[in-house]
Amino acid sequence: MNGVHTEVVGPKRIWMFFTTIRFLDQHIATPEQYISIRFKDGHLENVKGPAKMYRNPVYHDVVNVMDAFKLLTSNDIVVIFRESADAARGAGRSGNLVRTSVSGPALYVPAPEDVVHEFVWSGKDANGVFTKGRNKFRVLHGGSKRWSIEVAIITADKANTTIELLIDYQLPTSGAGAAEALDRLLGIADPFDSMHTGLQTDLARLGGSFSSAHLLQDSFRAAAEDLSRYPELRLRARAAGMEVERVVYRGFQPSKALADTFDAERKRERDLAAKQQDAARQIEHASLELEGRRDRAVREEEL
Repeated sequence: MNGVHTEVVGPKRIWMFFTTIRFLDQHIATPEQYISIRFKDGHLENVKGPAKMYRNPVYHDVVNVMDAFKLLTSNDIVVIFRESADAARGAGRSGNLVRTSVSGPALYVPAPEDVVHEFVWSGKDANGVFTKGRNKFRVLHGGSKRWSIEVAIITADKANTTIELLIDYQLPTSGAGAAEALDRLLGIADPFDSMHTGLQTDLARLGGSFSSAHLLQDSFRAAAEDLSRYPELRLRARAAGMEVERVVYRGFQPSKALADTFDAERKRERDLAAKQQDAARQIEHASLELEGRRDRAVREEEL
């Protein structure tokens, strides 16, 4: 059976006989979007918005409206892999890709042959638990960053507790050294998983240097904020192209056993303070009574 098709865009009134009618889905892209089109012959096209089109099943296999990549500052980049020029001409082997990147400020619409790299890093889940592969993103935000993390440690007297830290670090994505830093970053699948392992190693040494009683003292805070106490963390950060600048100690969350110990210690201190106050009052009362007796004795002698 032979036939022809005609695409009619309204508003319009037409008369048709012995015709199959199919209404087409409309796709609209705003200035911050693009339309991704896969044709029946397999080739791809990306049309930057603002744009409007209809998915015609005669020509189009898949049509999707996608958000463009917003790179708001010079520290925002996307990493792109595309087929090399030699491979595109048929001179290279299939799958020969080269890497490039786009930095902001820009609104980036990928070319059809571009493969935008997806970063898959560890991070906190909805319950605050450090989870592998939690964070997935394509726009890398560089510059000065802060990492909030809680890590369990064991003190020298075998007490379990969790300390809370803020780690300030630099992730260079622009300027001198950015290209080398990006090479290192992409060389490690999950830099935060690696840094978390290094941090656990450093804090195991730190915890073993202090007893649970020191957790409430300024000496432990000073040690927890001393960068020289974190050699493994800093080494693994540098291997990923990052530089740790500062560690801020926010406090600790004691285990139930340690919390009970602290409560018992505070109760003992309160009881001791109450006994000392009671003894002081008794001494003061005895002193006043003795002074009164002396006054009465003096008055009796004068009479």
